[in-house]
Amino acid sequence: MLEGMRTLRGSLSAVILLGALVPSLLIASYLIERFRSASEASTMAALEKNATLLTLDVKRDYELLLAAAEQLSSDPDVIYSAYTGAFGAKANIKLARFTQLHPSVFGAMVVDSLAWPVEATPTTLGLLDMAPMTPLLTDFFNDSKQAKIQINDIENASLLSDIYNIQHKDVEDVKELRSDHLFMVMSPLWLSAVDKAELHELVGAMVVLLPVHTLIEEAQKRLLHGDGLDIVILDLMMDNQSLIRPESKLAEVNDYIVIDVPMRVSQSTDTIVWTLGVERAAALQTIDDLQLELWLIVVGLILVLSVVAFWLARYVVNPINSVNKLVASYAGADYSKRSLKLPFRELQQMANVLEQMAQRIVEDQHKLEQRVLNRTYELQNANNELNHTMHQLKATQAQLVEVEKMSLLGQLVAGIAHEINTPVGVAVTAATMLEQQVIELD
Repeated sequence: MLEGMRTLRGSLSAVILLGALVPSLLIASYLIERFRSASEASTMAALEKNATLLTLDVKRDYELLLAAAEQLSSDPDVIYSAYTGAFGAKANIKLARFTQLHPSVFGAMVVDSLAWPVEATPTTLGLLDMAPMTPLLTDFFNDSKQAKIQINDIENASLLSDIYNIQHKDVEDVKELRSDHLFMVMSPLWLSAVDKAELHELVGAMVVLLPVHTLIEEAQKRLLHGDGLDIVILDLMMDNQSLIRPESKLAEVNDYIVIDVPMRVSQSTDTIVWTLGVERAAALQTIDDLQLELWLIVVGLILVLSVVAFWLARYVVNPINSVNKLVASYAGADYSKRSLKLPFRELQQMANVLEQMAQRIVEDQHKLEQRVLNRTYELQNANNELNHTMHQLKATQAQLVEVEKMSLLGQLVAGIAHEINTPVGVAVTAATMLEQQVIELD
């Protein structure tokens, strides 16, 4: 018996340890994975929100920029500066004010119908080599009937270098450029006569230069405090072509949580796609720290449970066995009283309750049998009363049927009598009248 108990104790210890170890490992792994997934989902949601806000802000700025450029193109000072060279100073002031209101604008020019710059802000922009832009301007002026504000993408590293050199005089700025692309906005300058509607001439164009590098810089500034996330611009695509220099791209994009957000600007048929990302290691750093703490807690929990399992197996198994035997005897309908002495108060109370239950079961059996007999007698009496009441109801029903029949018969006889009395009365009346007439005739 003792040897068997020791085996049971060992088995119980092993079961408790395994029962604690396996769920602890599974729960820890599950929680870590859940935390990681929740963190990635939270990061992705924050990234998506910031990306959406960014595209909305950028789109709004560029819609305002295009509207302002179109409005400025209808200004008489700007139009006449392209047509005759007059009012150039006023036009230059308005161009400068325009560039100040729109940080993404690197420069603005007024060109005549020969694609020659008339006014420029900054003024050094007039020294720029116009050769890369001349074909676009020529096509723009050649199709004067269809001329309207439009955006063109120019990829020319030399042109971008010249623009930044003219503006900053700093070679280092050129080396840090992330893109060789330039957005050129062209808005037509129409000269119209007040009294002659047919005089409507395209005399020039307002040109706005938007380097993609500046666009990225302005967008990156908006992302500096994106919900505490270090959000970076990984790529900028247009017409399935990257607008960022290959050497400026991050080497391992897989190390980032990435989202692509499209942006469509009016006056352009192309869609710009922003690729934003958050470094995965930085976003999940808290989860990694939590993972280490969680594993330490699991190891400590396993050690504590090992000690608890050993003591439980040693002090609980034997008393439980005794209680088990008592329960087995009661299950076999053996309710003889037994007195157990157990080391634990809870188990002793359990044994006492079981003994009381056994006594109560025996007493309840006798009471139940007596109650069954009494209930059977009561049910028999109730059944007899129901039968008697049923017979009375049937007799009453028969009487009611007879009464209803007699009532209907009386109504039928009254109706027949009424039908007979009416013609009989008429006949008696007629006979009486005939009898009087016969007497009179005699």
